[in-house]
Amino acid sequence: RARGRRHRVSAMPHMVSTVRAGTVVRATVGLAFLTVATTTVLTFVMNGEFPAGVLVPMISDTFVYPPASYVGRVGIGLVGFLLAITVCVVRSYLSLFACGDTPPRTNVPWRVVTTLHSFIGCVASFSLCVVAAVNERENLKVHFSFAVVFLTGTAVWHACVLAQLRYTHPRCTTCESLALKSVCVGAEIASLISFFTLCFVDLKRYYQIAAISEWLAVASIGSFTWSLGTELDGKCFTGEFKAGFTCPKDTVTGMDGNSSGWMDGESKTTGMTLGSFWSGRAPGREMLDVLVLTRTDTEV
Repeated sequence: RARGRRHRVSAMPHMVSTVRAGTVVRATVGLAFLTVATTTVLTFVMNGEFPAGVLVPMISDTFVYPPASYVGRVGIGLVGFLLAITVCVVRSYLSLFACGDTPPRTNVPWRVVTTLHSFIGCVASFSLCVVAAVNERENLKVHFSFAVVFLTGTAVWHACVLAQLRYTHPRCTTCESLALKSVCVGAEIASLISFFTLCFVDLKRYYQIAAISEWLAVASIGSFTWSLGTELDGKCFTGEFKAGFTCPKDTVTGMDGNSSGWMDGESKTTGMTLGSFWSGRAPGREMLDVLVLTRTDTEV
């Protein structure tokens, strides 16, 4: 019996390593949508205190009172944690495919830029955890300060990711994905400018417009983050470029000698997995153990 338990525990790293990064991204956005939808419904059902005549509340006003506050703490806190993981896997993707260098990862300036905006993204992600833990009624100053860090930090991270995909290595994405991300970043920036301006001018007077601006900003953040699944799933590697990205069985081996990204038996697949974040890098393979997508005969 003890041997069976040890076997199940040892199988956990491999199980986690085979999870697609794109799945984590979509789960993060899906959980965020489900949490906010739940807190909003609960708040309206429980007759939450909103300014008279308001149809659309601010998101923070939907998880102030129980039971919505309990849902918000757990759900939004978990979203912040998953978003930090998303930032890390996107950094790995950009480090290999979008640092504007040949051979890979020799362009030091872009590697620094990637690390810098990924750090900003992680700070923004964990700031969301604080936003969830401390609602506006408990401490408005702390709640609003970390909300500002989350919203602005995420916008900066998205803008940098978009610029890196567009200008350093456009072949690792698609025109459709870039167009969607561009619209999302533009909407984020415009909505946040409107939101912060109205908050500082006269929030009570412009509450409804500020709330709508906040919802648009969050919707844009969610749409951009969801669209990252296109790159992480390898959907952009089609036609002549897909031939340069294959899944050899020995290119995604973890430290324990097991294949981290071999997902469909003996078939070859594309897409990024969480292998290296659980089992660590294989000696001599650098970042290749992170990705199922690997370079072969085509230098792009």
